[in-house]
Amino acid sequence: MRTASPAKRAGASQPEAAATDPDRMAAWRLAISLSLGSAIALGLARFSYALLLPPMK
Repeated sequence: MRTASPAKRAGASQPEAAATDPDRMAAWRLAISLSLGSAIALGLARFSYALLLPPMK
């Protein structure tokens, strides 16, 4: 009598249809673009504020 391997008995993680490689790449691309967008906006805001500081003194 042959039994299934422990991984199959425990319900080993199999790649699902919704978690394919292109979907993961799209999720990473979205996360990186959102974080870069906020970093760029913060940099522009700091630069603009630095330009406004001398006239405000």
